[in-house]
Amino acid sequence: MINPVRICFLGLVLLAAGSVSAQDYYGSGWSGEAEFALYYDDNVSRTGAAPGREEDFITQLGVGATYLQKLSRRAELAVGARVAWERFDEFGDLDNVELAAQGYLVFQPVPGFTQPWVEASARLSRLQFNDSDIRDGNLLQFGAHVGKRLRENVQVTGGYTYTRRYGEGEVFDLDDHSLELDLDWDASRRLSAYGSYAYHVGEVVSTAPPGLRIASAAEALSPDEVFETGIGPGCSNRRCAYRLDADSHVLIAGLEYALSERLNLDLSARWFHVDWGDNASYEGRLYRLSLYLQF
Repeated sequence: MINPVRICFLGLVLLAAGSVSAQDYYGSGWSGEAEFALYYDDNVSRTGAAPGREEDFITQLGVGATYLQKLSRRAELAVGARVAWERFDEFGDLDNVELAAQGYLVFQPVPGFTQPWVEASARLSRLQFNDSDIRDGNLLQFGAHVGKRLRENVQVTGGYTYTRRYGEGEVFDLDDHSLELDLDWDASRRLSAYGSYAYHVGEVVSTAPPGLRIASAAEALSPDEVFETGIGPGCSNRRCAYRLDADSHVLIAGLEYALSERLNLDLSARWFHVDWGDNASYEGRLYRLSLYLQF
């Protein structure tokens, strides 16, 4: 995983065309999606130390295809593939491409618009960065969620996701367990609002200036040339990436507006707070604007 606090907000997208429930089924077949997004990250380096905290503007392009098959009145299966590209204005070494295969199985024990459903999902992806070999690697993700419509225009889902990142650099070998709660509200035919909270237990990476405290807490460390600020072969006098055990909290709030039947405009804000040791932490915010086309 790119980071358990979800810097790469691609990690929880289970389908290229979006996750649906059994009662939202409209027919088997292929669908596609394309997305263009701009976002601002005020803590790209994931550190709490002011001298080492970096910010950047990022551009994202993504395209994908999904095949959905109705198995019965109670179940449906979908599989898909997606490719996404990110470009960083300031830190070009972080430019990356993600190739992903993903799918889910939805089962609704009692068919009906307001009846609950359960969902199992899986995702496998390859992460390739422009010039940061320690970040290259593979991502494996499994999820189990339950959802229900509380009212005709209000839907709630909750569940668990396990993420394993196999990094080519030891510092980016990461495990993450998360519990999530999501709420969606259709305010009108065109306007929707959504919010979510996730609690993560696992490993994170922080790129920080030299310090005894973070070095002693780290499970692994490596010089990080993306944010290079020093000289020498080790981490005693240069900025390095540290793998840390941590608890993380993530809050997301957003609005989605349908410009047409197939084109949506989405505006969201994300806040995360990470605790990695005795009274040690960092936090950050991401603001994102995207256009999403389904076809």
